Amino acid sequence: MNKNRAFLRRIPLHIAMAVTLLVLLFSLAQIVRCLHEKEQRDRFHAQLAHSVVEAAPQDTEQEHEGALPEKSEETVWPAPPITVDLASLQAQYEDVVAWIHCPDTPIDHPVVQGEDNLYYLDHMIDGRKDSGGTVFLDHRSDASMTDACSIVYGHNLRDGSIFSSLPEYSSQAYYDAHPILFYLTPEKNFVIDIFAGFVTQSNDRLYELPRTELARAELIEACIERSDIKTQTQPTVDDRLILLSTCSYAFEDARYVLAGVLREN
Repeated sequence: MNKNRAFLRRIPLHIAMAVTLLVLLFSLAQIVRCLHEKEQRDRFHAQLAHSVVEAAPQDTEQEHEGALPEKSEETVWPAPPITVDLASLQAQYEDVVAWIHCPDTPIDHPVVQGEDNLYYLDHMIDGRKDSGGTVFLDHRSDASMTDACSIVYGHNLRDGSIFSSLPEYSSQAYYDAHPILFYLTPEKNFVIDIFAGFVTQSNDRLYELPRTELARAELIEACIERSDIKTQTQPTVDDRLILLSTCSYAFEDARYVLAGVLREN
């Protein structure tokens, strides 16, 4: 009888141990899966970049180490430090619309555009399922970047890839070192002239895309008021804006948004 009672008393302990073991095994499996995904993602991206991306010859007068030319109506913006064979890329992956690049950061990715804003959250450009997804342009935006405001999304992965460096723009020093990005399309190359970076909620009105001059003015004002950084850029309602959006871990459903003006070079 005493043995039976002792055995019964140990049952909860055995169950707890079994549950703990299952949780540990599940967690280990998730870690292995994530590492395997990252390895495949990194290898695929490296092969992709090797096949379509080349370093561009740089005019020594245009080389820049984070510094920008004095801004004016006649500012000559630097040329992209890379060239991308987008025609070849689009022949393989029809949803590709651009390439985004920020020198000396992890941001160096093809940009796709799907029929909605869901598919590429967890798919690579070749259609493979992947939790890292792909950098993508909002399905409502014009791929030629002629809209008054466009949005580009990418995950903030803890492994440091995709758009994980965007929240670094909360630091003035980081902005000073990386004040521009490059957005290359089949038709034109653009400089993204950053003017604000801030944390916001996932249901912020900015995701509705401003359609009127008043809405654009309110968006610009709201971005600058909330910005973590100070810049020389003074956007106007006539400028074409671009918002780069990623997840933030500041609070639940937080987003980090980097706002810029599209400049043609």
